[in-house]
Amino acid sequence: MQWAPRSVLGRPYWQRLNFVFSLPTGSYSADSDINTGSNVWVFNPHYVFTWELTDRLEVSGCFHYAWSSRNNDPACALKADSIQPGEAIHSNLAVSYAVSDNWRVGVAGYQLKQISDDRIDGHRQKDSREQVMGIGPGVMYRQGKQTLFANLYFESGAENRSQGTQLTLRYQHAF
Repeated sequence: MQWAPRSVLGRPYWQRLNFVFSLPTGSYSADSDINTGSNVWVFNPHYVFTWELTDRLEVSGCFHYAWSSRNNDPACALKADSIQPGEAIHSNLAVSYAVSDNWRVGVAGYQLKQISDDRIDGHRQKDSREQVMGIGPGVMYRQGKQTLFANLYFESGAENRSQGTQLTLRYQHAF
């Protein structure tokens, strides 16, 4: 659901609400160590916004909620009849500055906080909730219908998961 542009403190503000469902597609086998599918349904609604503070400076963000269904055929190594990841909230925020028509530079960050326990055979798993935060520099280059994004994130505050430095590259082509 995309709303018409608004004005916040006299500056353009765009927003939308997406209701995203991921279906359990792709090959899945409880006997495989690697699968292209996850054997779960995922509901991941999110609110997205961009606010132009000046003609060159903008703030963008995305706030998510994630719920996953139960997998009734988990990996054999787990020796379980079912598993279910806990619910989570996560967000992405960025502040960027247009140095030219093609280039933007800025700072981006993300956070993840699992708000309910993982379950194995219906039983809550103590100390299974994950969380992490990451922040770092980013750059975007746009030429015509092509856009390249690069971000370097330095993570902190990790619990029940790894923590480190992540480089993300994303290529986008509009059709």
